[in-house]
Amino acid sequence: LGGFVACTSLSQRNEDPTKASRPWDVSRDGFVMGEGAGVLLLEELEHAKARGAKIYAEFMGGSFTCDAYHMTEPHPD
Repeated sequence: LGGFVACTSLSQRNEDPTKASRPWDVSRDGFVMGEGAGVLLLEELEHAKARGAKIYAEFMGGSFTCDAYHMTEPHPD
């Protein structure tokens, strides 16, 4: 948070929380920090069907890497 304050990128006009975040307003003066959370629960399809759950989506596959080459890029090999 201190870094954002130091570079004056946070909004200073936050008296009314319902109007603090206004990214498209001509009078905007920075951004407003926020928090959020989410949960993703995966269940085997057969288990969900057996308990009569409503199926919203099906995960068909994925991958991951742990080669420690770079934080966001895979190794070129």
